Amino acid sequence: MKFEWYQKKAASKAVKHDVSFELVATAFADKLSATFPNPDHSQSEH
Repeated sequence: MKFEWYQKKAASKAVKHDVSFELVATAFADKLSATFPNPDHSQSEH
């Protein structure tokens, strides 16, 4: 999976949340993670 983001937004989010987009993206490669739809919060996501 490939991720792209705007560097300016990534920098501001890293300061605000104290975590980088690069680090967050590694969660999608975690073999122990579980991903499933949440009908309460995924109405417009595909």
